Amino acid sequence: MKTTGSNPRSTFAALLALGIAASLAACGGGGGNDILTNPPPPPPTQPSQPSRANVAMSIANPSLRLSPRGGFNYRLEFDVTVRESAGVGATLNFMRADFLDAGGAFLERQEAGSNVLNRLQANGTLAGHAEVDFNTGRVSVAVITLGYRDDRGNSGEQQARILFQ
Repeated sequence: MKTTGSNPRSTFAALLALGIAASLAACGGGGGNDILTNPPPPPPTQPSQPSRANVAMSIANPSLRLSPRGGFNYRLEFDVTVRESAGVGATLNFMRADFLDAGGAFLERQEAGSNVLNRLQANGTLAGHAEVDFNTGRVSVAVITLGYRDDRGNSGEQQARILFQ
């Protein structure tokens, strides 16, 4: 059997729709010419990432003496400190010493290898003691070169000079 009259659900839905329409009509009422006084905040920006490691090397306490190893005449010893300050780690690949005479002419090259220092963490510091054996006795300058490859794939070198008296 079918009843006539109003359905309470349809009456409620009609009143709800009428209320929403009335509240929307009351908002903004200026005909579209309102100025937005409180714009939304901009999205947060990501801090920029460094593109490469910033590696610095320092040498301290150099000393020259006779080498205890067969096949070499002299030994250069020094303390080395390596710092990274850009926030990108690096792998230290090699350390070498180029020995020059008083006029700057190349005399000899010896590799200290990467076993002295190896992995430099982002914003990290490594320190170690290096020994390089060599033969020529006319040395005035040793140029120490540290080669590295950072975690972004960039290769680089740092150099320091040791002057002999």
